[in-house]
Amino acid sequence: MSSRLARVARRTPVAATEAFCERPRVSVPELFARLRAPDERPALRVGDASLSYRALARACTAHLARLRDLGVAPGDRVGVWTHPSLATAVALTAHAAGGLVSVPLNPKLGPRELGHILDDAAPTRVLTPD
Repeated sequence: MSSRLARVARRTPVAATEAFCERPRVSVPELFARLRAPDERPALRVGDASLSYRALARACTAHLARLRDLGVAPGDRVGVWTHPSLATAVALTAHAAGGLVSVPLNPKLGPRELGHILDDAAPTRVLTPD
């Protein structure tokens, strides 16, 4: 990690994310196992919005298909504008399940910091809010 990114990471309060997301109740391997055999149990909740494992699996599959159509392949880096939403959670989950490398982009960073991250990580694509 670059020293500039490390300084930014130290300034980002952890409590800011706790207002939007609950602590995980399943491990990452268990999450992926549940996505392989999805059901209607709740998988994700951000604020008042939620997805079942079945809906999350469908959303991840669709997300990865769109990226494949854009030429993104396993191992590629994809920038994700990380605002607190189900779309962000779906993207991060899909990338991990599909073998992509997520490059989280904090919308609160300034242009210089974001430029540094983008130059350093060189993502193939950058996802922004709709």
